[in-house]
Amino acid sequence: MKKTVIILALMMFVLILAVPASAASIKSYPLLVDGKRTNNETVLSEGIFSSGWAKVSVADRIAHSKGKLNTKNTQIAYKINGKTINIPVKIIQKQPYVNIGTLGTALGYDSFIGLENWQLIRKVKPALKTIQYGQGTFDPKGFYPDWSTQTYFYEQGDYLYFFWNNDTGSSFSKTPGYSNLYVSIAKKGKWIVTDKVVYNYEDSNKTPEFQFMKNTVFVLTKDGVQALNVTETGDTKVTDLNTGPLGTVLPIYSANSYGIMVQSDEKTVKVYLANNYSKPITIQNDKGILNEFISWGSENRFYYLNEKSNLLYIFGMWDARFYDIIVGDMIYDKEGKDKTINVQQPDQVYNGKFVSVKGNSYYAYDLNLNPTFQVNFAFAMHHKKGLGMKEDYTLNGTEVHYWVQSEFKRQVSLDMESFKL
Repeated sequence: MKKTVIILALMMFVLILAVPASAASIKSYPLLVDGKRTNNETVLSEGIFSSGWAKVSVADRIAHSKGKLNTKNTQIAYKINGKTINIPVKIIQKQPYVNIGTLGTALGYDSFIGLENWQLIRKVKPALKTIQYGQGTFDPKGFYPDWSTQTYFYEQGDYLYFFWNNDTGSSFSKTPGYSNLYVSIAKKGKWIVTDKVVYNYEDSNKTPEFQFMKNTVFVLTKDGVQALNVTETGDTKVTDLNTGPLGTVLPIYSANSYGIMVQSDEKTVKVYLANNYSKPITIQNDKGILNEFISWGSENRFYYLNEKSNLLYIFGMWDARFYDIIVGDMIYDKEGKDKTINVQQPDQVYNGKFVSVKGNSYYAYDLNLNPTFQVNFAFAMHHKKGLGMKEDYTLNGTEVHYWVQSEFKRQVSLDMESFKL
């Protein structure tokens, strides 16, 4: 009797593994290959793990089978880049399914990734190169502390900006008494500016808060916000934004600019963009709805202002919501709930796309939140050694550059690991 129960239990377990998500919960989405839809409008479906089976959609049946795919079919032809690949089809509950792993392997891809859309990820990419960067140290004067509390990298064309600070009285500081934010700048892989003071706060009671965006540093003080724009030669242009008393100050992007969003009280929210600091954009917040998304948990959100549609995009970790800055209310769906789109939270807007680099994965979405590209990287050096500062990345055209502190000829230095997108 006991043996029979065990056998029945095992059979039930196998059946559970074999049965995919219910058809009612499955949606179909375009299959992306190298960030582009295939010519055949190939479609796979949501709701199955990467080791399981994806329901063959109506589009597959029409595009690849020249008619309706029925229960007698045992293969489906996927035509990618002129090459036809036959993939076995499994009939489950009278519905055709294709094995995700088999399809991915046949196409030369590693796996599918979730969120709402099934998409193919390219094979994990090795590093293009790993180098000691700058042909020497970025800190010849020895001001860089053993641990910098604020570091930031920005790359534009031939130039790399590396910002870092040294706090007064820090037990980790090599030079107590200095309270500066510095920048070192490299051109074509060689340091041309080192140990340049961007901002001195030695007379301040505490370290001010810095927010870095591109080659601009926003300094938050008790008197308001200053924008420090650093040129390629290390010179600094200072702009007082006249924000008045500060409440919450958050970074924000638009399609053509970037800046800060300032909430001075529960009903007053303004956006100061770098392309026109003198004319801040007022966001209607009489209902106080934005307080939920600004005052609490703002460090885990990303903000984007669509100036054409007057919508503020509010990104959580895995979704985006939308706020009408003129009406002063959320955008709602048919059921009266906040309209949401499942999407990976971006880090920045780069070349007209939302870009996110999480761990060893790169994600890109167009400004309409359609996914355009995803790729994984195989690190050669990062995550394998102790870091003297937080690691960071920069984007430069079609490359992603990762940065880590190292040592070169007994001086503090940077190593760069680059990947081709």
